Amino acid sequence: MKKKNYLNALGIALTVMLCSIVAACDDDNENEFNVSPSKASVSAFSKATGMLISSCGDYRFHYNEQSLTDYIEDKQANRWYFGYEPNLIVYSEKGSRTKSCSVTYDKNGFLTSISMSDSTHTYDHKASIRYIAVISYNDGGHLKAISVSTVSSGSDYTGSQETETRTMEELWLTWRSDNLDQATYEYQCGEDSWIKSFVFTYNDSASTNTYCQWVPSLDEILDLDASLFTEAFAYIGLLGQGPNKLPSACEVIQTWPNGRNGSGLNGETIITDHTFSYGFNSDGTVAYTVVDGTRKAFTYEKMNNAKAK
Repeated sequence: MKKKNYLNALGIALTVMLCSIVAACDDDNENEFNVSPSKASVSAFSKATGMLISSCGDYRFHYNEQSLTDYIEDKQANRWYFGYEPNLIVYSEKGSRTKSCSVTYDKNGFLTSISMSDSTHTYDHKASIRYIAVISYNDGGHLKAISVSTVSSGSDYTGSQETETRTMEELWLTWRSDNLDQATYEYQCGEDSWIKSFVFTYNDSASTNTYCQWVPSLDEILDLDASLFTEAFAYIGLLGQGPNKLPSACEVIQTWPNGRNGSGLNGETIITDHTFSYGFNSDGTVAYTVVDGTRKAFTYEKMNNAKAK
């Protein structure tokens, strides 16, 4: 586990990067942090197939007249609404306040940052939260890393009782021959910390992923603690290209090296194994993924090609 001083330094670096992103949004010239989604966010999958993903597992996808994402909805009726002038994602959690996030994209239409600042006030308490996710990709267009920093603070109106909680999440992915090899996730909040490592394996008859789709067998690596983030972004091409082949299994190793975990797992290591299988449509698109016996299906719809150009 990384030391606290490293995490503090990373938090400062993320803040500096956020300032750079905000400044970039004020620049009239397009750059890698401020490419208009109306020009760049139709996914490579949709360009190659002329199709849009209508659903995958628990998620439903809705599109506007330009075949850009209008909103995503999960089975709990939580929604992620997309805006393009300016670039926004508005997260609406059922029964809670909506959260408006500024987002940036690169020239390929991949998300490069999600940032949000929000505050609430009651008669005797005030609270605020600052959130930023910074996302990077390798030269092959595959997801390389995600760093998420969340700072939550609160106080009463006298200012005599102030609290602040800082949470850091980091995800690194390693690719080999355009296939996902390993991933490592780290979480730290105060003295509470854990590490989760993923090792993917491919059998001799590993399925070819014709259109490099992200599939539910890769979901767990994107299961970040921060609620604003969702693996559904990957399904519709917002988090880079998926692997060339689909993994047949994954070993997950989770450790709590020094955390104050509610389950009393300090110093413990838990290893779980997962198996995957897939079905395909006649055009090569993924029809379904089976994860440990649970089937998650894709459905598709035709893209409005004339308006998506």
